[in-house]
Amino acid sequence: MSALAIKSIPSLTEAVKAVVSAISASFALLAAAGAASQAVELRRQPDEADLQKLGMSGVSFKPYI
Repeated sequence: MSALAIKSIPSLTEAVKAVVSAISASFALLAAAGAASQAVELRRQPDEADLQKLGMSGVSFKPYI
């Protein structure tokens, strides 16, 4: 029984790491969206890194006319 418990600990650790990673990625996406939104409201070009996190190209992005 103890061998079974020891084998499940690494899989549990990996599962926790995956959940934490997914939550972290979600917060990074929300932060990028907020930063890009604020830049557009201020009539500025959003940072290239923020646009890439959102799946956009900074070269073709035109926040205003």
